Amino acid sequence: MTGKSGLQLSSRFTEFVPARPALTQSERANSLREQRETCINDSLLQGSSFGLALSQVVDAAIEEAYASVARDDLVVLALGSYARQELCPSSDVDVLLLHRSGSIANVADALWYPLWDAGFVLGHATRTSSEAFHLAESDLETLTSLLDVRIVAGAASVDADALVHRVRRLARRRRDSLIAELSAASFRRRERPGRLGEVLEPDLKDGGGGLRDIHSLRWAGWAKGPGGASALVAVGALHGEDLEALALANDALLDTRVALHRSTGRPSDRLSLQDQDAVASLLGAQDADSLVRGLSEHARIVSWIAAEAWGSLDSRTTPKRGLRRLRGGDSELAEGVVQRHGVVSLSAGAAVDGSLVLRTAAHAALLNARIDRDSLERMRGTAEPLWSDDDRYYLIEWLRAGHSAITVAEALDHVGVLTTILPEWANVRSMPQRNAYHRFTVDRHLLETVAESAALLSSDLKSSDADVVNALTRPDVLIFAALLHDIGKGQPGDHSEVGAAIARGFAKRVGLDIEGARLLEWLVLNHLLMADTATRRDLDDPATLERFVAQVKNAETVILLHALTVADSRATGPAAWGPTKAALVSELRERALLAISAGSVTPAGLDPFVGYEDLITAGVLTVQWSEIEEGRIQCAVIAPDRPGLLGAVASALALADLDISSVSAATHSSGMALEIFSGVDRFGRLGNQNERSKATGRIEAACAGEDFSDRLTARAVAYRSPTAKRGATSVTIDPTASTTATVVEVYADDEVGRFARIAMILSGEGVDVTAARATTIGDRIVDVFYVQINGEKIEASEALAELRKAIIDGLEDS
Repeated sequence: MTGKSGLQLSSRFTEFVPARPALTQSERANSLREQRETCINDSLLQGSSFGLALSQVVDAAIEEAYASVARDDLVVLALGSYARQELCPSSDVDVLLLHRSGSIANVADALWYPLWDAGFVLGHATRTSSEAFHLAESDLETLTSLLDVRIVAGAASVDADALVHRVRRLARRRRDSLIAELSAASFRRRERPGRLGEVLEPDLKDGGGGLRDIHSLRWAGWAKGPGGASALVAVGALHGEDLEALALANDALLDTRVALHRSTGRPSDRLSLQDQDAVASLLGAQDADSLVRGLSEHARIVSWIAAEAWGSLDSRTTPKRGLRRLRGGDSELAEGVVQRHGVVSLSAGAAVDGSLVLRTAAHAALLNARIDRDSLERMRGTAEPLWSDDDRYYLIEWLRAGHSAITVAEALDHVGVLTTILPEWANVRSMPQRNAYHRFTVDRHLLETVAESAALLSSDLKSSDADVVNALTRPDVLIFAALLHDIGKGQPGDHSEVGAAIARGFAKRVGLDIEGARLLEWLVLNHLLMADTATRRDLDDPATLERFVAQVKNAETVILLHALTVADSRATGPAAWGPTKAALVSELRERALLAISAGSVTPAGLDPFVGYEDLITAGVLTVQWSEIEEGRIQCAVIAPDRPGLLGAVASALALADLDISSVSAATHSSGMALEIFSGVDRFGRLGNQNERSKATGRIEAACAGEDFSDRLTARAVAYRSPTAKRGATSVTIDPTASTTATVVEVYADDEVGRFARIAMILSGEGVDVTAARATTIGDRIVDVFYVQINGEKIEASEALAELRKAIIDGLEDS
């Protein structure tokens, strides 16, 4: 129901607010708490129906409290989700007590205490109409909160009407600056916390394409005229069908937010991986992937509609210069493609086919410009290109434009044209990747990898990686490999093998030449080869380089694979790319190129003690620190050898917060051991001399026999999340990967001191470690150890089985 001015008034849902006699304060709080729990426990109440029911409960409590105040100069306004009747189980209840003058602190307390006593969290304020308006003049959040309000209780509704009318007039007077601020905030949300439809742990409220984007469009509408978002339809910034799509998305997001609050018992808006199964179950979804994929569909629609609306409302766009002017102010870009006021459009009367779509996409991406919405609608239903040489050229030009190519892909996807051009895309579209390693859905990750590849190919980028990549003769193959390297995910079988078959079909369909098609298929099949070799194998072992060079065969393939590895890792996220991995991958590239150039893949044997001869001869416990590059630190320990020394030193380093990435170990004939640890100084403490001295002291104590295992275990338990799901521990052993040692790979949950724990288990089994690599993938580790017994490889099947069992049992008991 509404007041005389059209401002919405409270209307209670009597099923949840039964009539009752006067209660004591304690009884009132208990009753209110019970009503709230009734709403939360009623599984039939989902999303908007839950929000309405809980809002009615709060309305009744405030109305009852207001009745005891008996003042005719006050009005209580609901703000935010409470005003929209979209409260979730753990939502704050935002209210404004509007009064005319004087101090009314006691009155406010009387109104709010029933809710506080019942456990509600209130965002409350007490202001005069003039105070509220003046704050709205200087504060965007206050202004937008007053655009959507609802009267809950009070006799002074005329004051509320007047305030809201003043605020809405203020919004219209400041429409350009208000819309600019709302637009900028929307685009910031796309970057952080990220686009809801493309990240793996979406923020339902503040993510790009989330609830806040829907609210912002309504606020922008009030700046244009009456009616909220419907005013944007009147000015052409939205289409009529957009309002229906936004409403459907709002319902889906609200359903999920209510279920998330129910599941976690917290006011969380981030749908974390560990909560997705429970939320999916509450909503009756088939599984978590189905839930997230459905949300992604809605969020992508919201994100695209919002971006289009902001672009349409931006009056500051101007035509680009230097283009041939056509009648009506258009600038011709290519046959059938024009630019008008900074927007790329199809020319009037142009015959729309797949080739025209590719030309339009390429020019829009290169200009970082929007494609006109009417032009996009004209593209809907277009047939696939015939894949002439020009078609391939424009596809590459589009993809090489970098991140602006992603915006174009989103626009084409909105009208269903992206899967027409790339039928392979349908399977990975909006597909989540349920691990903490990746940031994005599969399709967004592929586009990000393309953008990273384009950055490497850019002549403006000055780096050693770019210098090598610029020598490529087939940049088109790199771009296509980036686009397709994970295209096989979600289908039965190994995704690299499935993807290689898909890449073969793609190459044939688009008319790629025979050599290009061969390279593309090989790169998709082997896109993990360089990263796995660099991070999980000992690069000083001749067998490692022999195997790698035998697979890549030539320098061009090495450079292509290196570029794809860098782009893929950067696109995956911080967990996949850091200084350690970058250094190892670059080292493997250089060693492989040198071996191929020299025609020999077997380097001369290296003396592990070179540079440490004097310290070995002295026979004194020594700890040497050095900084390698970009935050990586090396710690060399020379000490009398003894069983368990490697694990003991690794324990001391773990307590110093050094993330160990590689280890080499050797024992001199004199009985002195040399152990060299490389890793990342996680918190930047080891650059401080005092902290480094403390770490040295721990290492010396460990070498002398002090046991730090209990301290490591206590720290691991303290850092362990009580809600995180524990993954299975697995061990693979390969006696053939090296000519001198057996390679043991351990896959387990990441915890403080995990590497040290494995090293101690190996020592307990009488095993010597000659080299090691440690890799963290999200919340999992892959630790690789080169092991021997009495200087020999371990090859007997019984011994290997016992070693595997000892590692698994030892880690599960820790």
